[in-house]
Amino acid sequence: MNRMLPGIFKTREKNDKVPIVSALNCMIYFGIMFIVVICSFFIPRFGLTEEFLEATNYSDTMSIGGILTEMPETTMCFGVLYYLSLTLMEVMMIKKKW
Repeated sequence: MNRMLPGIFKTREKNDKVPIVSALNCMIYFGIMFIVVICSFFIPRFGLTEEFLEATNYSDTMSIGGILTEMPETTMCFGVLYYLSLTLMEVMMIKKKW
């Protein structure tokens, strides 16, 4: 419901901009994913140490492999950067009344 209600109450002019905003969101998603994967070895682990991952049985719950599951700090970094950039884009759109 949280994601559906803003779409229902938008005006016609804002509905015309939805494809453009969706395309921008997609470009942001893949751009940040590319940057995070390339720079994955520079991302600090913070609290996601081997001891913590073993204590929470993280490796037992993994059913697939890959950089996002084997290095959980990349997923956390991607999420922070992605939602921060979406928030900044929204703020810029509100300021420019676009």
